[in-house]
Amino acid sequence: MFKRISNYSSRFGLTNTLADFGLFWIVFFSIFYQRIAPIGFFILILSLLFNKQNIQFIRFKNVFLAAPSIWFLIYYILLLLGLVWTEEIPFGLSKLENKLTFFIFPLLFQLCKFNVTLKQIVNVLLISILFSLISSNILAFLDIENQSSLNWNFFEKLSNSKSFSWNMHRSYFATYCNILVVLMFQRLTTIKKDHYRLLPIFGIALGSLGVIQSLSKINILILFLSFTFFLIVFFVKGFNIKEKLMFLSFFLTGLFFTVNNKAIRYRFNEIKESTTSIKLENNSTLQSSAIRIIMWNTSWEVWKESFLFGTGTGDYSAELTKRNFNKGNYGVAKEQLNSHNQFLNTGVQLGAVGVLVLFMLFISSIRYFLRSTWRWMILVVFFINFLVESFLETQAGIVLFCILILLFFNPKLKNDMVDDDHMIQ
Repeated sequence: MFKRISNYSSRFGLTNTLADFGLFWIVFFSIFYQRIAPIGFFILILSLLFNKQNIQFIRFKNVFLAAPSIWFLIYYILLLLGLVWTEEIPFGLSKLENKLTFFIFPLLFQLCKFNVTLKQIVNVLLISILFSLISSNILAFLDIENQSSLNWNFFEKLSNSKSFSWNMHRSYFATYCNILVVLMFQRLTTIKKDHYRLLPIFGIALGSLGVIQSLSKINILILFLSFTFFLIVFFVKGFNIKEKLMFLSFFLTGLFFTVNNKAIRYRFNEIKESTTSIKLENNSTLQSSAIRIIMWNTSWEVWKESFLFGTGTGDYSAELTKRNFNKGNYGVAKEQLNSHNQFLNTGVQLGAVGVLVLFMLFISSIRYFLRSTWRWMILVVFFINFLVESFLETQAGIVLFCILILLFFNPKLKNDMVDDDHMIQ
């Protein structure tokens, strides 16, 4: 049966191994429908059981050189050790289950033999994000009672619909829309034939709309940072005047509609209103910008008391909640919110040692910075989101961060992407 699957898939030029199919499954459904994404891990395991000759035995030296694989494993080992000084054992065990991808995927990735190429993985990722965007807008459209007026207010109705971003939290969805935009920009700047550029342009437009519709403040800022960078690329690189004017008009049009979006203006005005006179104690607000400042302050206070090793794998949530109750911050305490900053959240949980390992997940990929613009831009997208979200506390962040970092920053997969080593010339 598995040989038959391989034969069918090879006819379409995709792959000829079951392991490749498992990898495609994980990447696609981690965005489109997370609940069935774990099936991909079982497919990888089956590929080892039914194709034992393809097993690549792990050598510690190879794992270390294939960083950041080793840092994901170390991070998970720290979580295991953190159970030793944890009182909330059940919650700690749930966190181990939550982050099991950090342990399983690096091992499977080293054991399995893949014929899949990096470009094929990127294609599956792009298709998944595009399908998710289209389905989100269709569901949002069906959710709106009055569908007669197709104007900018109608676009805001789509954005505010509960059905938009049906498959994950909006801020995480916006993160992957930004990654879509980065990858489509990379395609656009490396395609030589004009008529092939329509698809990347469509992807950039749809991904940008997805970010705007998410109303995620940080991701809207990231989007315009990306546009600004690639605007410079278009004017420095050898594009003709028609293409430069087209991209500039595209950028200015997007900026105009974003600035004139009432919902977005309201979201950014909230930042000024909530931070000018923020109270760090006796504050029951649940406004998004205010709660972040409150949680950052509380997290730092708790972390300082257990600076080196943290409160333990399972105690960080209880400690934060207890401290906020004592400070009179009943809004965030009742909601039992996390730190809304992954570095602070890890600091509270695993201390400075855990934060160091988390930084090494990024630093271990630095050798790719000068070789590939799209790679370091994706790292920047993740890093900035880590500053305002506890990104590794939900499956929407855990699985894709682990998988994309290992796939994009690992020499194991054949790289058939047009790596823009000399993107700006």
